[in-house]
Amino acid sequence: MSSDTLERLEMPCEIVAKKLMPTIRALIAEVLVKKYGFTIYETAKILGLTPAAISNYLLGKRGADTFPELKENRLAYNLILLLADKIASQRCTSVDCGEIICTICRTLIKRPREMWGFKFR
Repeated sequence: MSSDTLERLEMPCEIVAKKLMPTIRALIAEVLVKKYGFTIYETAKILGLTPAAISNYLLGKRGADTFPELKENRLAYNLILLLADKIASQRCTSVDCGEIICTICRTLIKRPREMWGFKFR
């Protein structure tokens, strides 16, 4: 097999990080701002992002690609709401948040591959 026909091997977590994490962050930001009354600056600080990134998430300029699919996935969306609640109430350590995010990702990876517009190999 020639190197021209070889495809780059991407791990599911790598694909989720590139393709779905912006949407997950956008949904968390939306909940923190709209439900819990956090400012864009507070939300940016908590999520380790810039206020401009949070503003773009809230305006749908970033992370909106898979918004409907994530909101329709009840389990994933409920986990995102749980995560936002824990963040808002300051009951979420980095480990706790990481575990919830991993659970969200595992839930999403089980969805039909075509749904996301890219393939998990």
